[in-house]
Amino acid sequence: MIDIYGSKSMSDMEDIPIRHKSILDQLRDRDISVFLSAGCHIFALYLNERFGYRLVAMWYPQNGSEGIEHVYAMNGEIGIDAAGPISREGFDTRFYRSNRREEITLLHLRAYFLRVCPQDSSREYGGTTIDQLLYEFARCHVEDNIGLFSPRSSSA
Repeated sequence: MIDIYGSKSMSDMEDIPIRHKSILDQLRDRDISVFLSAGCHIFALYLNERFGYRLVAMWYPQNGSEGIEHVYAMNGEIGIDAAGPISREGFDTRFYRSNRREEITLLHLRAYFLRVCPQDSSREYGGTTIDQLLYEFARCHVEDNIGLFSPRSSSA
């Protein structure tokens, strides 16, 4: 795992946005719940690149517009996120604000998050961005639990 703090301690980094402090703490603790909230799109992106799974965004009303509440991958008709394979009803229960879901292209997914979270791909901690840290953690989690995320196991 990448050293997320470089040579600094968190107390030396007062100018970190609160959102990033939370993500960095979850990464430091190897807490996969970071992928059920702030980093879900990065986890789904890794599954897309590793296995070719489709990407799905769950949208919810937000200030007269829509925002993405959760992104997950699809293997056939089975949805998959960091918790593993889950039914549509399971997603509906966990992400109750969403009023619609639709497949999203990699290009549109990246464009959306670059617009709403630009610092995730630009601000560096120890020479690495939040998106890069999340991607590396996603890679480690998937590869360490390959039986849970591989096409054979998730389609059963």
